[in-house]
This record gives sequence, C-alpha cells and structure tokens, in this order.
Amino acid sequence: MPGATRAYRDVTIRPIGHRYLAIPLHAAAFGKSPRDVDGLFRFGNTLAMREFGSVVPWYALAEVVHQKQDPTLMPTDEELGEGAVTSLMKPVKEAVGRRWL
Repeated sequence: MPGATRAYRDVTIRPIGHRYLAIPLHAAAFGKSPRDVDGLFRFGNTLAMREFGSVVPWYALAEVVHQKQDPTLMPTDEELGEGAVTSLMKPVKEAVGRRWL
C-alpha cells in the first residue's frame, strides 16, 4: 500500500509482470488500465492516441517510480490523539448517561 507507506518513508514502485508502469496523463485515462482503452499506440515514452488530428499522450511509461515521503498523508499526532480520546470517552459518556435517566 504505497499511499500509507509514503507517510513514513520514501517508496519505490516497480511494475509486476510487465516492463513499464503506465502513469495516467490524460483526464480520461485516470482509473483505467491501458488495456481498457482502444486506439492507444506507443509514442516515445508514452502511450498516445490520435485526437482531432493530433497525437495526445494518455499514459507516461516508466520502469520505476520513486515517491518521496509525505507525512501530510496521515493525520497529525494531535489529530490521532483527539480521535483516540473521543473513541475512548464515547462508551463512558453512554454509560453515565444511562445511569442518570
């Protein structure tokens, strides 16, 4: 899970079972595998498509991707602490509330 791991350290992503990672560039490519998109062809280090007489890159091809650590992906220690206190206090508040009814 590279997303959560990046909060704590740098991450290196390599393709599994293929030579390249396909990184979406075009808005319509996000959430789709290149195999699901008809009309793509190799154009340099991209997979592209002809659109309106032009060549438009849809995916960048990379053998490896390095992502720097980003601690902002996770809540701060203060936010985690507040969430823990809220979770711990909920059953206490419910129990106290029942006694006073």
